[in-house]
Amino acid sequence: MRLLTMKKTSIEAEVKIEVDNLEAVERQLVSIGAELKNSEKQVDLYYNHPCRDYSVTDEALRLRRRILAKTGHENTDLEDFPIIEITYKGPKLDKTTKTRVESSVGVDSLENAKSILSSLGFIEVASIEKQRIFYRYGDLTIGLDNVLDVGCFVEIERMVTEADLVEAARKELLDLVERIGYNSKDSIRESYLELYLAKKSLS
Repeated sequence: MRLLTMKKTSIEAEVKIEVDNLEAVERQLVSIGAELKNSEKQVDLYYNHPCRDYSVTDEALRLRRRILAKTGHENTDLEDFPIIEITYKGPKLDKTTKTRVESSVGVDSLENAKSILSSLGFIEVASIEKQRIFYRYGDLTIGLDNVLDVGCFVEIERMVTEADLVEAARKELLDLVERIGYNSKDSIRESYLELYLAKKSLS
């Protein structure tokens, strides 16, 4: 297995809100000048550590495969956006948003990555599929997500490399949340894995 690209460890400032109508949000984004980037299917495999429970430590390990849609807007710069990547996310850093430390590495083989994680004792706990449409607004990336068996959500994020930039990034996120008709009280901190497992337990 060959490493394709290693992203520098960063802090991901992120807000997520659940919505009833993604098309209405998309119209709002277009009206304020957000730029459509690409559309894709994402298949995420989530893993748990063999020696500690990520649901307790508030960490996450994800193996993602991206399948680009042929919309004419797809971003095919694989140096920045690998088709297959492994991502580690640390515990959330505040009580309102999903801001946390994140590190990612792109790889060229899904099966080899799965084999390595399994050999190291990591346990696959769920596979989650979603359709995501990406928009860009200034320094912010917006994902309009239709998550299979979970629901529809908007994720707004900005990556920063310095801790003293986090507060300003969070303010940008919440300002955009208000511009599309929501507020900080609509922010949810649960990951898609947590939401998926909660719904599965009720079914």
